[in-house]
Amino acid sequence: MCQSFFYQIVKAAKIGEDPDYDKIIARYKSEKMSGNWSQDMRIVPVNFNSEHKAMLGHCKMILEDDCGRIVINPDRFDKLITTLRTAVDNYGILDKEATSYNGIFDALRLALKFCLLFELFFVKYPKGLSSSF
Repeated sequence: MCQSFFYQIVKAAKIGEDPDYDKIIARYKSEKMSGNWSQDMRIVPVNFNSEHKAMLGHCKMILEDDCGRIVINPDRFDKLITTLRTAVDNYGILDKEATSYNGIFDALRLALKFCLLFELFFVKYPKGLSSSF
């Protein structure tokens, strides 16, 4: 199934959003609306062809942060840990041949795409709530 078609089905049937994201982006550009067009979407299209390097760099910055804001449960996410240990960055491009479970790494990059680095530094947990899984 075409990824764009799957995306449109999910947006329309499950979320209730307009599946024609190109129309939304065009409206933002033509009306010179302030802000980012993705702020009005719950499901945001991501083009890996044009954004993979930026997402890899962003992911590396978050994971290499010494504050330890990302916690991974090794019992539940052993494949994620394996992919992080085997990931190879060749000049901003993930080496898919050398990286085990590279699809899981791509999912992590997508999950962290909209995670702002400064938000990780200021996350506060209510008393008694742990950041671990």
